[in-house]
Amino acid sequence: MKTKRSVQFTPITPAPDGSPWSWSGSPTRGARLVPKRYRRHFFATAIAAFYLIILILRAELPAGSVPFIDTPNPLWAFKNPNPLLHGKHPYHFPLYYEEDDTVFDELTVFEQKVLTRWRTKHDRGGVFHYQMGSDREPMLNRPLNDEFGMVLQAAVGRAGKRSMNRTTTSVYEPVDPAAFNFGKAKAKELLYLFTDEGRRQVFDTPVDSGQPLQTQLPPLSNALIVNANPFALFHFLLVPSVSSILPQVLTKESLRLAVRYSTMCSGHLKLIFNSIGAGSSINHQHWQGFYMKQPLPIEKAATRSVSATAALQIREVTNWPIRSFVFTSPEEAVLVASVFLLVEKLLAANVAHNLLIYESGRKVAVVPRKIGYFPDVSKKQIAAMEVLGFWVIPNMKEYEELTAAEGIEFLRTARPEPDVDVAGLFATRKA
Repeated sequence: MKTKRSVQFTPITPAPDGSPWSWSGSPTRGARLVPKRYRRHFFATAIAAFYLIILILRAELPAGSVPFIDTPNPLWAFKNPNPLLHGKHPYHFPLYYEEDDTVFDELTVFEQKVLTRWRTKHDRGGVFHYQMGSDREPMLNRPLNDEFGMVLQAAVGRAGKRSMNRTTTSVYEPVDPAAFNFGKAKAKELLYLFTDEGRRQVFDTPVDSGQPLQTQLPPLSNALIVNANPFALFHFLLVPSVSSILPQVLTKESLRLAVRYSTMCSGHLKLIFNSIGAGSSINHQHWQGFYMKQPLPIEKAATRSVSATAALQIREVTNWPIRSFVFTSPEEAVLVASVFLLVEKLLAANVAHNLLIYESGRKVAVVPRKIGYFPDVSKKQIAAMEVLGFWVIPNMKEYEELTAAEGIEFLRTARPEPDVDVAGLFATRKA
């Protein structure tokens, strides 16, 4: 018969007060004296390691710095289950990569970095005024059912965006230092800084996320900033020389910068410009960028030739509510010079205008229009998206009730008076 073994407990004598030693182990397995500093170091190391892991998971490091930081779905990402964010929306780019998505394969490496940063800021919260796919911005779409193939989007979150709060009769407006400008935006809204010197030089700079951008950026820095009131996924702002606080008047340098930036990206990127009186709500020079899975309605519209050379084609969009012109050239210098020739004419004639840069900087659409004033940002207006055939409507009642006839008539009220003689401006250009 097996006898039960008794266990002898060895009494532990406490170490003297002030002793650098402490007991380690258990009474049943024996105990030993170890230096107290080892135990302190162990706990300090464990706590430091824990916080280091948290910081790595939360840090916004440049793409590729840590293997899993810039993967399509960062480990910390809150993946909203709304299917419209997962590639089911007919127009908007998916916010999250899925295994069967191939659309992201068409993006450049630089674009993937920008979109990853945008998604990270969106999912964490604290940067945008609302999240896409939420009740504030449900991303609802419906066709206008008109002859032009236009689309309506309910963008109720945009009802809270800023307004210029004054009438205007000129495309030139002096900058008001007291008004909001993008230099006053918080650095946490920053996506990237870059310079057009050397064509594709993109860089990061340490910034204090709680302080305004204009106090921290290198001189003449061009900035990509999130649009805190987005209507589309990956909606951002391209702000030339952000610290200079230039007025919202298109310059040749700004146009060249936007075209050059577009050449760094895929054909899914759209860059738009609203002049004063053409939908711009902030008098600080900027472009708006966003991504679409398919062309905007105006891109699919029929056109006729106005002028053609080996290096440049100018075509007018036919059967469209507002006269619109498309410039196409594979040469950046030719495209910028030709488009700006028209923009200069519009500025001199005090004609408002909207621009669209697309197809990786090879095409620019210009839409001259009458100066308009839309003081109530919670109602429909006519800005770049509307003249391009994609209505962004911040009022749910208007979204549900707008008819094709009403929409087309509303757009036609923006036709410039007198009309612009684009054909005459380029009459000397022959095929």
